[in-house]
Amino acid sequence: MLGGYSSGKRRFSRREFLGVAKSAAIGGIVAAGALGAVAGYLGGSAAAPPKTVTETATVTKTEAAGAQTVTKTVTKTVKSTVTGAGKPLKVGYVYVGPVGDYGWTYGHDRGRKWADERFGSGVESFYVENVPEAEVGGAIESLLAKGANLIITTSFGYMDQTAEYAERYPDVYFVHISGYRSGAAGNAPENMSAAFAEFYQLYFLNGLAAGAVTETGVVGYVGAFPIPEVVRHINAFVLGANYAYRRRTGRDVEAHVEWIFEWVAPDKARSAAIAL
Repeated sequence: MLGGYSSGKRRFSRREFLGVAKSAAIGGIVAAGALGAVAGYLGGSAAAPPKTVTETATVTKTEAAGAQTVTKTVTKTVKSTVTGAGKPLKVGYVYVGPVGDYGWTYGHDRGRKWADERFGSGVESFYVENVPEAEVGGAIESLLAKGANLIITTSFGYMDQTAEYAERYPDVYFVHISGYRSGAAGNAPENMSAAFAEFYQLYFLNGLAAGAVTETGVVGYVGAFPIPEVVRHINAFVLGANYAYRRRTGRDVEAHVEWIFEWVAPDKARSAAIAL
């Protein structure tokens, strides 16, 4: 059930549709903010790791063994943890769009602000916005010049250059959003991680909303790039739309996709939507 939607045919008012759309939009913002929170958590843990110190102590014990006195030497190993003071964390973010786009970059920047507030004086952050994917190297260089020791790059196309810089700067930690290269996966340096959210779940909800209101059974999707991440989201959207529409009509939806081959292009997106 979606917002009181039943299996019978029913027209949704514009107010009801906007309410569903608003909920989906808020969900996207919260998810993007969570990415910033994860990045902030990584930053909070970036101080020098605790060291385990092993100390060996020799203890001599004298015990009575029957009529004789026996002296035994016992060696004990004790491990203790010593926490270093660490160094101030400077976090640099690379954004593909403007911080005021009320979408992908806006969500990441909300996460950055949350992390700054959460960790207080222990964290200093700065960002570079509107960075084309081919120019991410220059943005990373500018953040390194400011002393960043944690750099977060937030677009799929930043992945390979992020890995290159992680190789060149092993003392700096890099987090790439939405990619698949990381030290844990074995296809990037150890000082690089990848992070993402389960966005397909949100797109399924968006599809439910579309399937609940369409009168023609035709839905459209404006796609940025034909990469696995985006295709996964399109599939989730169509599955959601088909589920809701079939419950209403017993028929499948017809789905169309328009590619604009850009992440941030409002005019192109609008034209593609009109074409759909």
